[in-house]
Amino acid sequence: RLLRIVRIFRVGFFQTAWKLIYGTATSCSTILSAFLLIFLALYVFACLAMEIIRKDQQLAGGESTAAIVNTQFRSITATMITLSQFVTMDSLSAIYGPLVQQKPILFWYFAVIIGLISVSLMNLITAVLVEGALEKSKQDKEMAKKELKRRCADAMPRLVELFDDLDIDGSGSITMD
Repeated sequence: RLLRIVRIFRVGFFQTAWKLIYGTATSCSTILSAFLLIFLALYVFACLAMEIIRKDQQLAGGESTAAIVNTQFRSITATMITLSQFVTMDSLSAIYGPLVQQKPILFWYFAVIIGLISVSLMNLITAVLVEGALEKSKQDKEMAKKELKRRCADAMPRLVELFDDLDIDGSGSITMD
């Protein structure tokens, strides 16, 4: 039974799994940098939200917006957690819809967050990760070529000796005879 299981997970599976593990491990610095950049962007927009949303009396007193302002924008931390929904594009309309209806100028604030964080920043992070993966793939191919050359060079003396043994008359060529 164990051999059947091993047969399922052939060498190709382990090579693919190794590439995934290695790719994740080597992209840790990129991922950490991305998290720090997202955190910084969320912090800046949260500070801005505290000024333009939290302190706005029209929004704090509005019938449909008071609950949103008092729960989603009550502190920097709560605001950053709320704005993190913009990174994942998760249930955004429940947050910005009532606020924009009450104060239409906020459309531009939320549009910049969506455009900058959700679209641009995420695309740049994806591009950096893909570029790193392509570079690693290129290095792997070069390493495979070097390994093949090394193996050929290692095998060459044995091949020369084998052909010398096959060259019975010493003419430098071998025939089928």
